[in-house]
Formats: sequence, structure tokens, C-alpha cells
Amino acid sequence: MCARYYSELTSRCSLERGERIELLVDQTDRLSQAAFRFEQSSVRLRQQMWWKRARNQIILAACLVFIVFISISVGWCVSSCCRRPRGRALF
Repeated sequence: MCARYYSELTSRCSLERGERIELLVDQTDRLSQAAFRFEQSSVRLRQQMWWKRARNQIILAACLVFIVFISISVGWCVSSCCRRPRGRALF
């Protein structure tokens, strides 16, 4: 009787252990897949943020060039229009 009880106990324990191992393997697979998806999404996010930063810097540089161009143009126009003629007067 003890041998039979021990045999049933060990078979039951081994079944429970096998089920727990399968559960751990399944959880490990799901965790691995989640980690892979997270890595892929983080790479995409990093690329998106890089392009956003680059686009903002390009827009800023273009605005600065435009402002410099306008200020030089206005300065040249004002200096050439307001210049007093030299030499003899036509009147």
C-alpha cells in the first residue's frame, strides 16, 4: 500500500511539475515576444523623433536665413534710397 501511494504521489508530482514547466515555457515565450515588439516599437519611435528633430532644425535654419535675407535687403534698400546725390544738382 505504501508503495502504491508513493507511486501515485510521485506521478502526480511529476505531472504537476510538467504542467508548471509548460506554464513557465509559455510565459517565457510570451515575454520574449513582448520584448521583441517593444524593441521594434522603440526603434520606430527613435527614428520618428530623429526625423522630427531634424525637420525642426531645418525649419529653424530656413527661418534664420530668411530673416537675415530680409534684414540685408531692407538695409540695402534703405541705404541706396536715402543716399543724397553727390555732385551737381540737376536744377
